Amino acid sequence: MSAKHTPGVWVAHKCGPINGGFEVWASGCRVADVVRESDARLIVAAPDLLAALTSLMGATDYFSGDDDMVEALNEARAALAKAKGGAK
Repeated sequence: MSAKHTPGVWVAHKCGPINGGFEVWASGCRVADVVRESDARLIVAAPDLLAALTSLMGATDYFSGDDDMVEALNEARAALAKAKGGAK
């Protein structure tokens, strides 16, 4: 996968007690400021989730199973397109 996001390990750091919230960092750059820890964890996991979903979708290109699975694969394809700057 050729990443168009900031490469490297993404980490979240809690801001001081005065500011609160969390900063998300990747490759020495602050990429996000968020209020909730759960949001920070999701942002930190995003590059790994994108890579895993891309890999999984590559393994299911020729799947023609039941309707529920086909619907789930279509939702996954739409999510990948959105993450890669395609359909919103």
